[in-house]
Amino acid sequence: MKYVTFNYIWLGILAACSQPNNNSNSSDSFELTVVDSIQVDYLGNLFVMDYDSTSGLYLSRNNGTEEIVLFDDAGTIRENFTFQKDGPDAVFSANGFLVALSEGQIITMDHQKGIMFFNRNGAFHKRIPVPGEHFFVAGASLPYHPLGDKLAYARPERGGIDWENPADIFKGIYSSPLMEVLDTISGTVERTMAFPPNTVYEDGNYYHLTFPIIVKNGNEWILSLMAERKYHIYLENGNELEYSRTVSLELNDAVDIKGAPNVDQMYEANQFNIFGRFHEIYTHDGLIFVVYSKGVKEEIAMQFNPENRDEWASFVQGIPLYLAAFDRDHQLLCKDLPLPAGIDLTPVMNNQGEILAIKNQEYWGVEEDFVTVFKMKFAQ
Repeated sequence: MKYVTFNYIWLGILAACSQPNNNSNSSDSFELTVVDSIQVDYLGNLFVMDYDSTSGLYLSRNNGTEEIVLFDDAGTIRENFTFQKDGPDAVFSANGFLVALSEGQIITMDHQKGIMFFNRNGAFHKRIPVPGEHFFVAGASLPYHPLGDKLAYARPERGGIDWENPADIFKGIYSSPLMEVLDTISGTVERTMAFPPNTVYEDGNYYHLTFPIIVKNGNEWILSLMAERKYHIYLENGNELEYSRTVSLELNDAVDIKGAPNVDQMYEANQFNIFGRFHEIYTHDGLIFVVYSKGVKEEIAMQFNPENRDEWASFVQGIPLYLAAFDRDHQLLCKDLPLPAGIDLTPVMNNQGEILAIKNQEYWGVEEDFVTVFKMKFAQ
């Protein structure tokens, strides 16, 4: 059973975006259109992870077999391989991170070996070790971003962890800086991007992990945390990321996350709390695009059985997604622009400002011997 079904004609999607009442350009119209599609000659489940404007290639991974597939705009597969699982160049634990494609090189963060670079055909090129004992808790992020003369990446946990006291672990996560900065010359690390102020995580309740979304927008870094429908702006200052301000997406009809006063009650108490949250943030030509959901009321969610994986997956797949757009000054242009149902959104926007999404064959009840990737574009 599907919660919501949209009846779209795929290559003719044209949806109007509601605009804030105080928008001085209220007569303007904003639209999201499927402008093109790519048919990749591949039999399997591909998830698109990055786009490289230098080579014009898209990087994708089969999440079942872990095969890496590079294809172009014509849908032609240019390279495909699987990372080695043994030997000196093995990649042991990169699945929690997005793999990046930059200037023809494939880059990944291995939990044990650090930042690893491969040629397009999967041949190992070089490694930048991350020093000291550490481990990554959760979340998917790009392997690293340059920051000044150093490299910044999602903060791993370091030092002694008291696994017998999970409450202390969550309190640390809710207050620690979000990024670690590596000096590749000295091999030393430090932290930056202080946890933002005035968040729901300060109220003493427990809200699962934060699953941060972090994207660069010129010299700005944008951070969003799972429990809130807002993003935080940080500015580069040398090798530091300094908090600047917070931008909230005001939604009167969204479901809020429910905190649990006791960490042991967190999962059971929130089993049917399907709250509204940000799913992806994209930037292009100074604009900021946020894809979000509004959640589902608890009395509706309780009609579905999470132990029935097919039923629950169908329910979650049917929850509508929307897009909001902000200008370069972070003023809201429009919101509540519905995205089409039956797609698997990806974190990729190419250099033409096109958002990539994959056709969900199971949703549409088809079995095709190729993967269809749609390109959606926002226009004013």
